[in-house]
Amino acid sequence: MKKPEKNNNETFSTLIESEQAIERQLEAERLRAGRWLESEKAEMARTLALELNCIEESRQQRLAAGINEAREKVEKLVHEANEMARRSAGIERTSLAPVIRQHLTAIDPRTQYDRPDVQN
Repeated sequence: MKKPEKNNNETFSTLIESEQAIERQLEAERLRAGRWLESEKAEMARTLALELNCIEESRQQRLAAGINEAREKVEKLVHEANEMARRSAGIERTSLAPVIRQHLTAIDPRTQYDRPDVQN
């Protein structure tokens, strides 16, 4: 009957060795998975940084384009205003009087008729 005890001890030892081997494999797999996870996190951080950089560059370009467009519009308006001022400076006062009178007559309430049968 002693033989079964030896066999049981060997089986128990084999079982413990197998369990320890599995634990070592699990620990190795945990380490490998942890390294992979850290690698993926680092890659995602790099990708995010690149995307943010692209977005910022695009924003800066749009901003610069908007500023240039606004600057061009302002320059055009200033040029037009200067041109109008230059032309207005050359008009004689005597030639403006009839034009002003015509426009004032159109808005002067004394020259307007409220009712067709009554005149002021």
